[in-house]
Amino acid sequence: MSAAADPPPKRSLIEQHAQSVMLAVVTAAVLYSGSFVVQAREDSVRLAAQMASLTAEVSAMRAQIAVMQGNYMSREDYRDHEARIRHLEKGPTK
Repeated sequence: MSAAADPPPKRSLIEQHAQSVMLAVVTAAVLYSGSFVVQAREDSVRLAAQMASLTAEVSAMRAQIAVMQGNYMSREDYRDHEARIRHLEKGPTK
């Protein structure tokens, strides 16, 4: 009755098959989550590049707006200018 003489119990074929199926499911889940993480990282890098590009465009647009505001003519200046043009278009008065 020694414990060394007893052979270890053999696993049944159904148990081995179930473990193989579970291993395949776990492996598939790990591969799917890994591909999801890689895709998310690629999307993040792409969005970061687009954000940098948009930031540069906004900065350029702000500079253009500042230049345009420097050339802005007020309504009073525009009225004076229009009055002069209309006066010239009328021609000399007799």
